[in-house]
Parts: sequence; C-alpha cells; structure tokens
Amino acid sequence: MIDTLPYWLALTAINNSSGPRERSLTTARKNSLYIAAYQHKPRFSIGELFTQPELWAELGCTAAEGAALRAAAANLAHYQAQCTAWLEQGYSLIPLHDPRYPPALKRHMKRRSPTLLFTWGEVALLQQPMRAIVGTREASEISLSFTDQVAHQAVQCGEVIVSGFAHGIDQRALNATLACGGRSIIVLPQGITSARAKLRPYEDAIAAGQLLVFSSYEPEAPWATWRALNRNKIIYGLAETIYIAQSNDHGGTWSGAQYGLSEGRTIYVRRADRGEACANNALIAQGAHALDSAGRPA
Repeated sequence: MIDTLPYWLALTAINNSSGPRERSLTTARKNSLYIAAYQHKPRFSIGELFTQPELWAELGCTAAEGAALRAAAANLAHYQAQCTAWLEQGYSLIPLHDPRYPPALKRHMKRRSPTLLFTWGEVALLQQPMRAIVGTREASEISLSFTDQVAHQAVQCGEVIVSGFAHGIDQRALNATLACGGRSIIVLPQGITSARAKLRPYEDAIAAGQLLVFSSYEPEAPWATWRALNRNKIIYGLAETIYIAQSNDHGGTWSGAQYGLSEGRTIYVRRADRGEACANNALIAQGAHALDSAGRPA
C-alpha cells in the first residue's frame, strides 16, 4: 500500500484552501477524476493519473486541473516521506479504493466522501453498523442521562457509537459506551497527532480494540472551525442513525441536524420538556423523530 499512498496524499493535498485558486479542486471532483481513471478501459492506476499527462484529456481534465496534478506530482518525494512517518507512528491511511474504507460513508456522502482517511486503532470498526450520538457542549443532566440510555441501547444491539469528542454530549457518549464494554469511533475536527495529548486517557481503549480515532485531515492539522463543521458531516455519513440529545438553535449540532434532514437521514431527537431552553422540539417539527428521555419513541 505504501507504493500508492503518496499518490493518494498528493490527490488529497490538492484542496480549496491553499495554492492558486484556479488549481483548487473540490473533493467530489478529485474523487471523480480517480473514478474516471478506474473505470477507463484500459484502467488507469492512481500513479498513472499523476505520471502520464497524455491521459488527462481522456479523463476529461481541464488545463487547470492538469496544472494542479502536475504541481502535486512535483512533491511526491515529500508525500512518500510523510506516509512512511505516519505509518511508523501506528496510523492507518485508508484511500477511497481501499476495502477497509467504510461503506456507509461512500453510500451517504457519495463522491463527497473524503479521498483519504487517517485512523488510529481498530480499523475493523469501520465495517460495523454505527449509531451517532451528538449534542451541545453545555448539556443538561437530562440530556446526559438520555445519552447514557441511548449508548447502552446501542451496545446491546452490537452497534458502534460515533461521536465528535467535544465536551458535553460527545464525550459522555464515548465514556458511557466504553464503560459498558461497547465500541466507539471518535471523529476529530483536526489531525490525530495534534489531538494526542487529549487522547492519552483513551490509549488503553485504543490498544484493546474498543476505540478507533478517525480523521479526514493530515495528522498534524490543527483544530479549525471549518474542520469542525466538516467533521459533523462525516459523523452523519458514517452512522446509519443519528441521535441528538440536546441542540441549540445555532452551532455545530444544529447545523449538523439541518444537513442531515436535508439529506433525508433518519434523526432521532429527545423531546424537550416544557420550558426547557433548547431547540430539540424545533428539530422534531422539521421532521426528526421524537424520543422520550429514556430513548424510547415519544
């Protein structure tokens, strides 16, 4: 796999946040270029996509896209060194074509799926049925109790819990899952290495195969608001069902729910008590399914 990983990293590195504007490609477009190469007769490899510019016209590349591929190819030695270093640190790099790539993510996000994934821990968890539990950082006791109940239900059903590792509901979902012997995936809004200090309390769970750390960003990438917003979409992409313990009418949980509802996803929301200061009931009015405080249909 190391032979092709530098090319996948090169493709991933062609992004919308750096370099000349005319050379930026969306994730969907980068994936489309690879898929076009894969479906071409004869089939082109990921390496040939970079090393044989005479093929670009056959794949429908524009002149600007060809320039972006050429610029990325010039850094292949650097990408090779990066991939080697990350593998030596115990991370797994999973490109779009890899059989370890989570099928749910491809099914839900389609060509917007991250081109390359970075993980630390038990990769086999990506093939298991997943349930997301999300919510605000400043959570009420009733929301935290709801999170415990839903996590326990998921573990009994053999589902893996997906969360975002933020304070509040996310970390409560993770801790509740591990406490009752379940398995979890945390999706980071940054690179794995940049989050290692926060992950230290969970290293035993990672080593035991209970926990997988997941990121769509290079290991050294710092936290950023835009990464957090994109992270929420990936959480929804991984999970078959989404459970919201508590949402405000703004912020990451709210925007994630709006995204999920617009995509026609199955979202369950705890029905708020009368006078409770949250936006849960507004989400139910928009089409989310209501649950009571014990996680049962309301």
